[in-house]
Amino acid sequence: METENDDKIRRVRSLRTRPVRSSSESLQRVRSFKTTSKGLVNRGDSLKLNISGVHDSPGIKKKTTDKESCTKDTCQDNVEHFDTQNVVSENESCFQCYYRVLITGAEGVGKSSIIDQFMTSEFLGNASFNISQSEGERTVTLQVDGEESTLEFVQSEDFQDQDESFQIDGFVVVYCITERATFDIAIDLLKQIRDEVGSNKAIILVGNKSDLVRKRTISQEEGRSAADAYGCKYIELSAALNHRVDELLVGIHKQIKLKSDAENEELECKIPKGKERKSSFKRTKRFLEKVFLGHSGKDKKTENLYVD
Repeated sequence: METENDDKIRRVRSLRTRPVRSSSESLQRVRSFKTTSKGLVNRGDSLKLNISGVHDSPGIKKKTTDKESCTKDTCQDNVEHFDTQNVVSENESCFQCYYRVLITGAEGVGKSSIIDQFMTSEFLGNASFNISQSEGERTVTLQVDGEESTLEFVQSEDFQDQDESFQIDGFVVVYCITERATFDIAIDLLKQIRDEVGSNKAIILVGNKSDLVRKRTISQEEGRSAADAYGCKYIELSAALNHRVDELLVGIHKQIKLKSDAENEELECKIPKGKERKSSFKRTKRFLEKVFLGHSGKDKKTENLYVD
């Protein structure tokens, strides 16, 4: 029969066999998604061992471990000791992209609520909103169709005391569909962003509080037209109901990747004939879209956050 003393000894031995996690190691949440012809599929959240615990500069690929030693076996060894049900290793890729996204708009349009919903697949009701967010709580790693990236969300006040290296890779401009004044501010912000950064950055116009449809003062057509005018994407959602928030999150990832890939293509040296052939194809495609799809085709593309 086991005595109380034996039980204490057994528990002490059990604790000794557990490895101590170093201060440079942490578990980070990874949100996984898959895009299909029927829409976006949320594949749930998992946890991954983040060895460095620090993020590199935005907009660049981050080396998480030594490239030569980062094999499938070693990556699995990094996580097998932790008693966690959903922990994924970094065996798919030793590199990930880190991007910084500015969430801006008038006060009270729901910017913080949207960021809260970005952080987890679990539904957050109104009671969970307005929580003070630390830097870690505004950073989320996601896998979309096998591509992994980490997004850090910042707001205007985060620019205080920052130097010129504080790079922004994407912009999300939020307004409330029930308040005309917030929409006017959003339009001014779109104009300022376009004037400052041009067309080489991802920009998404977001109409929040779509659940308050009976109080709507800005129509979808008006929001879509504004997005068309400034060459950006457009989506309506409800942060309170977590409706279409995942679509926005994945859309941010997709738009930044598309803009980044397009910029890299422009920097590459190509054969002139190849450039001319590609340019001719794009012009022909645009012409056919105008002839056969009319204005509705443009509208549809404006609201598709997964294409350029």
